Amino acid sequence: MNTRNRVALILVLLALCALASPLLARSAKVKPMQVQADTKAKFDAVAAEVRAQLAPGGRFEFVTKEEQAKLDTNLDAMGALFDKYGTVAQMDRDTKIALFNGQEVVNGILKQRDAERLICRSEMPTGSHIPTTKCRTYGDIQRAEIDSHNYMERFQQRAQPNGSALVPGTLGH
Repeated sequence: MNTRNRVALILVLLALCALASPLLARSAKVKPMQVQADTKAKFDAVAAEVRAQLAPGGRFEFVTKEEQAKLDTNLDAMGALFDKYGTVAQMDRDTKIALFNGQEVVNGILKQRDAERLICRSEMPTGSHIPTTKCRTYGDIQRAEIDSHNYMERFQQRAQPNGSALVPGTLGH
């Protein structure tokens, strides 16, 4: 391998390391949150933490009202199973299956709406033919969408002297 090819290979490897390092650093910080417990005490602690993280500013603040209802229903049902049996070891097969199914519903919603979940996209910057990888958290993306929506609503209200919103195609007439 000649010197030119070695230099090119080193540059490619350095570029890959530069792209991967933020992802690796971020993934080391994100602690997955899942509802898994084998005793009533452990379950109660995890369920309380999940419910606390549903509040504005919490890790799961972007859960929809419908998803919140599913979470509450499943967490309550799982809690009732622990109230009745105390531990997973004392549950019969059908009860363990019901517990598992409830956990899967809860974990699926939490994973999807986790504000710390990293979402990466490959983008082609304007004026370049070299794609770049852009990574943002789900929470950052949601907050940007909410901020954009709020800005547009304020802009439309200021555009009308009486405070009513502009209707597309009317030009304020």
